[in-house]
Amino acid sequence: MNGHKYILLILSLTVLISCMNNTNDGLDKELNSQNRMELSSIDGYWIMSDYIDSVLQNKAIEEQAMKRLTWSAIILNIENGTLTYYGLILGNKKLKLSSTFDSLTVIQGMGEYQLSYNSKVDILNAKSINDYYESKDSLNYSFRRVSKNEQRLIDGIDNKPFFNKLKPNFYSLFIDSLISGEYELIRNNSEIMKLEKTGTLRGFKNYNKYFIHDYFGTLHPYSPEDAIIFEDTTNVYDGNEPPKNIGVYSWEFKGDTMILTEMLTETYDSYYKGIVQYEFIKSR
Repeated sequence: MNGHKYILLILSLTVLISCMNNTNDGLDKELNSQNRMELSSIDGYWIMSDYIDSVLQNKAIEEQAMKRLTWSAIILNIENGTLTYYGLILGNKKLKLSSTFDSLTVIQGMGEYQLSYNSKVDILNAKSINDYYESKDSLNYSFRRVSKNEQRLIDGIDNKPFFNKLKPNFYSLFIDSLISGEYELIRNNSEIMKLEKTGTLRGFKNYNKYFIHDYFGTLHPYSPEDAIIFEDTTNVYDGNEPPKNIGVYSWEFKGDTMILTEMLTETYDSYYKGIVQYEFIKSR
């Protein structure tokens, strides 16, 4: 090979390599651009659909509250590149976000969860990346935007502990959506139990007040049951013996049928299901 041909070959290879590098740089920039986002596009409040949608669909709270990420984050608020998250136990934690779709930040609480954004369906996803006390969480969690008719769930929650506003907001939704209404006792449809949204009731024994266990916080003596607690406020408890004006029942729905099963205890630290049972059909 003479000198001129050799020089031409070297020049050709140099141009080819340069073109390939430029092409690769262009692809890298395009991929990086595609994987980055304007954080303002995800501003607003998000709710864990795995939790709230399942509670409302299955008419049960306890099972969904045992999903581990719910303890740290059932509500997310994104504003000015900062994430604030609120859960059943922990809450009011703030994190800075990156502008990368698949690694926005890591939510920390009962384990560590990588937060990402799926722009095609407008959903935030969270996946465990670190075990909690050697216990693996294999669930993939999804968060959707809080809808207009769910605004009461986020009312006044900013910069407050979960028990101050988040808990009563969700409790109110549970009562309205799951519990309140009129029920006919199946074995005697002349007996009507009416559970008011205000927590008052009539038509079930001598009880005139009720509340449910919402599974916020850390004290759950009724687990794994969903529990409703009835009270006769006219029978004053003097504190000298176990209260006789209180009745604890597990509740579950099968269609429009509410099944109440008496719950018993020896220690008042934990309860278990007995055999006394009542079935009501929801009339309205």
